[in-house]
Amino acid sequence: MAVRFKRVVIFLLCLLNVVMIFMTYRAVDKHKLKTYSIDLLHDKFNKLILNQPVAAKVEKQPHNAFIWGKIDNLHKALPAYEKMRQVLSNLHDYGGQFNRQASYLGLSHEMLRYKSIMNLGNIDLLKDIFADALQTNRSIKLGIVGGTYSSTKLLCKAKSCLYIDLISQWIEKVLEVKVIIHNSALSCATSDYFSWCLSPHLDVLDMDIIIWELATEDYTMRDVFSQNVFDNPARPQEELTRRVLMLPNKPLLLFFNFLSAKNIRTRDCVNSEYFAGRHLAMYYNVTSVSWSAAVCSRLWRYGFTPDDLVRSDNQLTPLAHHQGALFIINLFRNVLEEVTINQMNRTKTDETHIKKIISLHDVFQENTKSHDMSHDIKPNPGQNQTTPVNITNGNHSGKTLPNARFHGDILRNLPAGPHLNLNFSTVKL
Repeated sequence: MAVRFKRVVIFLLCLLNVVMIFMTYRAVDKHKLKTYSIDLLHDKFNKLILNQPVAAKVEKQPHNAFIWGKIDNLHKALPAYEKMRQVLSNLHDYGGQFNRQASYLGLSHEMLRYKSIMNLGNIDLLKDIFADALQTNRSIKLGIVGGTYSSTKLLCKAKSCLYIDLISQWIEKVLEVKVIIHNSALSCATSDYFSWCLSPHLDVLDMDIIIWELATEDYTMRDVFSQNVFDNPARPQEELTRRVLMLPNKPLLLFFNFLSAKNIRTRDCVNSEYFAGRHLAMYYNVTSVSWSAAVCSRLWRYGFTPDDLVRSDNQLTPLAHHQGALFIINLFRNVLEEVTINQMNRTKTDETHIKKIISLHDVFQENTKSHDMSHDIKPNPGQNQTTPVNITNGNHSGKTLPNARFHGDILRNLPAGPHLNLNFSTVKL
């Protein structure tokens, strides 16, 4: 019995030892273990066969080494770096407030992240805009090409609650730069009009972001577009899209799609994005945000009344504008956070990037002074801060609009590139 007991104990100890060796092997990175084994064999070969001393191993410097000690005039990069830290702090502070606002407005995570983003588009343009603002502290210029919903004077508690004003207020608060809004929206205007007369309304060569908001107007005029001069109702929006994408300053074009008051009351979730905007956004790689697609399912919920989103004068309520603003802000804040973290990391480890920020020190300080001077001018409370429509084109400031059919510049300058061929017989509305 004693001999048998000893054998059992020895077997268990051996089994435990095997288990311990196996667990240790699993815990060690296989690549490191393989590298260590090769190095060990190489050292033994040099020592025993070639009779050479083993060379001392030189530790490699980490790829993201902190290199501030090697940079001259480093103090000139500190204002931009401090701004990046402050912007990141603002984003984290705003995160809780954003979630509370979204919950209060009835917006779910699915609506914010998936349903509202129809096409991400060329988001690198937006990253470049935010990166430039972080490095130079310059202002951001927003242009609006819209219709009735973007031209409405909507006041909430002595301040404007138009969606574009809410977006600009968020950018100014988080990014801490001045936002200049050029609102060229006109009631009942369509993409056909702006494709001919964009320049008289908007300084297109000096814009960072251009928001297109004409989904309801183009949908209302779709039969007119088809029957008159266009081979399909998507042609005006496509001409306007190509016009903006041709601009040498390469602004970010963003499609923003509302829903008409009539369709909200009838719970008919259709606008121009279903026969034009969605296809154009994918074909031309344009960023597209849809309030219509995000809230459509809510129109059929028990207890919903159209009065929550539509006023008696067929204008959207502040609730609808606030929802639309949060959809765009959610996209902007995710991109801004990614850009800010990347800029901070590069400012610590990338010598070329640090030297670029140092070279922009004077520009950063000059823009900071201009922001401080602009803050001294306080607007009257209750005044809508959206820039009014002012026709400025050379010496024609304040004069009557020219005839769009004969004074447009869009079709004369468009290249002969291929247009998107849409077969509307297959599009189900």
